This record gives sequence, C-alpha cells and structure tokens, in this order.
Amino acid sequence: MLAMQTKNKIEHDLGFSITRREVVDRIRGIDDPDVEVIERPARPWLPTSLRCGGKTYAMLYSTGKGVAMVVRIPDGYAAEFIKIRPETRRARFPRGANWYYIPAFGALGNRKPVYHTLEAARAFVSQTIAL
Repeated sequence: MLAMQTKNKIEHDLGFSITRREVVDRIRGIDDPDVEVIERPARPWLPTSLRCGGKTYAMLYSTGKGVAMVVRIPDGYAAEFIKIRPETRRARFPRGANWYYIPAFGALGNRKPVYHTLEAARAFVSQTIAL
C-alpha cells in the first residue's frame, strides 16, 4: 500500500486518513457536560481516553498508519462493523466484555463511521451507567 506521511497523519492510497487531534476536537465540541477527554501530552504513546459519566467509552491511539480506536460497543454493533473492517476484533486491553479494537483509517472511506462508532460507544456506556 502506498502512503505519504505528514506530521501526525498518514494519507493512504485509499483516500482516508484522520488524526487523533481531529477526533478529540470533534468530541470536545459535543454539548454534554458528562463527556470528558483525557489527554496525556507528556506521554503521547498513551491513548487519549474518552469518558462519559466517569466511565471510559473509547481510547484513541496514534499508530504508524493513522488512528486506532478501542471502543466499548454492543456485540451486535461490532458484528456489523466487522463486515466493513474485517480487522476489527475484541480488544486485548482493557479486558472485559464489549471492548473492540477498530483501525480508523484506510478502508473506512470517510469520517462518518468513526464518529458514528464513537457516538454508539458513548450511548452504550451512558445506558449502562443508567442501569
């Protein structure tokens, strides 16, 4: 696969790339006081955590290919996502039900599935908080 690297971003020949900063800026624009973004600028290899009501619903990692997400989503949603991105799999960390690793670059084609998945994860965690 041909790729051209730019600062904190990779442009893939499949036409889709996204940076962790872009995702974080979008999440910070959500009008929900329960949503918080935990960044670790002194340790950029650590993930950016996205939380709702004090519970983590996603972690964003910068990789050599772009952004990878570890999200907490319902199994049925994950099964549908696997049809789009076969590389999607259960996350090794954190351990527990409903955590999935999703590469958010290349074949996704655009930002819509990234933001939709993060919204689904936030809604799923919000729902479990209410229970």
